[in-house]
Order: sequence, then structure tokens, then C-alpha cells
Amino acid sequence: MPTTHTAEKRVSRAEEYRTRFQTKRDPEALNWILKNRLHSGMSRNSVEKEIGEEGEFQEASKWLKATGGTFRTSDDAYRWGPDESGRSVYLIFRDDVLVNFDPKDFDLD
Repeated sequence: MPTTHTAEKRVSRAEEYRTRFQTKRDPEALNWILKNRLHSGMSRNSVEKEIGEEGEFQEASKWLKATGGTFRTSDDAYRWGPDESGRSVYLIFRDDVLVNFDPKDFDLD
């Protein structure tokens, strides 16, 4: 049974951070979600559920794809934010699947 309790605790912790980001636009809460709940290969729908809101499709995302990574011109960029500090996070999807995402990029400790 301890495994179930741990899973429940992790889910409630994720919900706590999700609520903090949605209500207070807390940058630490968004970082926690990015670092602990997202990974390459997730569907956009799953990413939106984890963050707690839909991403905003970025029509003009060529600049973003040129900043590094192995992105294709046909990849889609979505934006979440801004948080209370004014920062937005851009994630890239290929065929509605998160690509080139490294949670360590959000390890700001």
C-alpha cells in the first residue's frame, strides 16, 4: 500500500503546484511542473493537463526554432505564461508530441 500513498502524495503535490501557477502565476510552481511532470514524447493534451491550461499557438515561431535544438520548420510552438515575473515558456511539438524537451533545463536550484 505505501506505493499508492506515495503516488497519491505526488499527484496532490502536482495539483498544488498547478493551482499555484493558475491562480498566482507563480514562477516556482511552473518550474516544478516543467521539471517534474513533463518529458519528451508527451502529447500536447497531456502537457496542457499537467500545466493546467492550454498553450497559446505561436503562429510566428521561426525565431524560436532557430535558437537551437533539432527543430523542423513544420514543428509547432506553444507558449505558456507569462508568470508573475513576466517570463513565458515555449514548448515545441511535432505532430502534437513534445520534442527536444529536457527537464534539467528547469533545474534552477
